Amino acid sequence: MAEGRRDFDGRRSIAPEALALLGGVKFSRIRNMISGNAPDLPRDEVGKVLHEPAAAWLAKREAFLPTVWRDLPQEGIEKVRPSFVSPVFVPVARDGSIFHPGQRRDGGYQIGPKDDPENIEDFNTALAALQHADVARWRRPNPKGNWGLVSAVEWRRMERAELEALAE
Repeated sequence: MAEGRRDFDGRRSIAPEALALLGGVKFSRIRNMISGNAPDLPRDEVGKVLHEPAAAWLAKREAFLPTVWRDLPQEGIEKVRPSFVSPVFVPVARDGSIFHPGQRRDGGYQIGPKDDPENIEDFNTALAALQHADVARWRRPNPKGNWGLVSAVEWRRMERAELEALAE
């Protein structure tokens, strides 16, 4: 159905099976409509139903719902389309603190064990290093503002926007 919707919205010919799904009818009904010398729904050279006749037929079907963003002005489309998420997995310490972009100190993120700390400039690089460590350890300020070393006890899936909000 998704492929048929994409073809339909792109004003291309649509597979008969997809047209049946979009129109809420059995495929046998579409097969009858595309058969014969004067079919109700003419097909192209590869057997797909031409867009214009398919659109006219679908417009009469109660089961068919047009794509919401189709007739919106361009600036309205972004409000309707789902935003694509950008999830990441971040370490969480026993006290609930989360490794995030706001924990930059002295030009980088301090990760690793107490006796061998590493200072990494880029958040994504530091996060990747933590993800590959046996035990993810990083320095972060506590509620009083004192920097200390914590170790991950779990990993949490978060959106990048959530991490950026923690950094503020």
